[in-house]
Amino acid sequence: MLDNLFNDMINDIVAPRSTTHLNEAHTMTESEEAECRRRITAILETIEGGGAEYLEYLDEYIKDYQERYAGDGKPC
Repeated sequence: MLDNLFNDMINDIVAPRSTTHLNEAHTMTESEEAECRRRITAILETIEGGGAEYLEYLDEYIKDYQERYAGDGKPC
């Protein structure tokens, strides 16, 4: 379920449906990553106990996302 949340939030920032196709994802710029973290963290903080373990999962998810698209030849 978290995968879907993270993926949807990232795609909304990195590959907005109004301007690109979903298969045009690329590595996130620093500002895109910061915006993703800001939006997702706001949701995770509403979880009882602060969702600290989910923030760690978010870190890993973003790292994996960046590695997956690092070789796509598009700017990071």
